[in-house]
Amino acid sequence: MASLPSSPTSSSSGSASTSPPQLRLPLINPLALQESLRQNLAQFNTFITQFPFLRILPVQDQLSIFFSSKNTFPMLFPAT
Repeated sequence: MASLPSSPTSSSSGSASTSPPQLRLPLINPLALQESLRQNLAQFNTFITQFPFLRILPVQDQLSIFFSSKNTFPMLFPAT
C-alpha cells in the first residue's frame, strides 16, 4: 500500500484552502428587534384595516405590498 508523502508545503497549503470563510454578523439588540417587530405588526394591522380588500391575497403578497408601501410612503406609517 502506498502512502502519500508528508511534506510541510503540501500539508500547510491543503489545510488553508479547506477551511470555510468565517462570516461576521452584526450584533442585534434583542430589545430593539422586539420593538421593531411590534411596530411593524401594529402598522401592518392598521394597513390591512384601511385596505380590507387586500385580505383576499396570500399573506406573502399582503406583506410585500405593506413593505413596498412603507418604503414608498413612509409618512403614512408613523411609529406607534
